[in-house]
Amino acid sequence: MTQVSATNSRATGTFAQSAVTRTDNDMLGKDAFFRLLVTQLRHQDPLSPMDDREFVAQMAQFSALEQMQSLNRQMLQLNAMAMLGQEVLVLPNNGEVPAAGIVERVVTFSGKVQVVVNGQLYPVEWVNAVQPLTEEVQNGPQTI
Repeated sequence: MTQVSATNSRATGTFAQSAVTRTDNDMLGKDAFFRLLVTQLRHQDPLSPMDDREFVAQMAQFSALEQMQSLNRQMLQLNAMAMLGQEVLVLPNNGEVPAAGIVERVVTFSGKVQVVVNGQLYPVEWVNAVQPLTEEVQNGPQTI
C-alpha cells in the first residue's frame, strides 16, 4: 500500500490525528481505510499521481479484509453454536468472577456473539474451556 510521505506535512499531520481509528480488536477499520485512501488521493503529487494499479490493489486488499472479517464473525457464531448444551468455563478479562456452567443459549447482540451461562451473558471470547456433559449431568443422578 502506498504510504503518505513525511515530506507532505499537511497529509501526515491530519492523518495521524484523524484517520487512525481502531476497532475493539485493534484492527484497521473500514472507515479508517477509506479516510486513508481519500487522504492519499487528496494529497497526491499532481505531477506523479497514484498509479491506477496501486489504487486497484488497495481496493482489492480492502475487499479481502472485509470478507475475512465477515468470515471471522461467522466462524465465531458457529463455534458458539457448537457450545450449546456443553459445559464451559468462562474466564472474564474484566475482573469479574469466573463462571462455569452449561451454555443455555447463543445470542448475537450489537454484532457481538455472546453465550448465556447460568442466566448470565458472556462474550464468547471469554470461554476458556468446553467439555461435553457427563452422563450423570445429562440424565441426573442415578439411584439404585
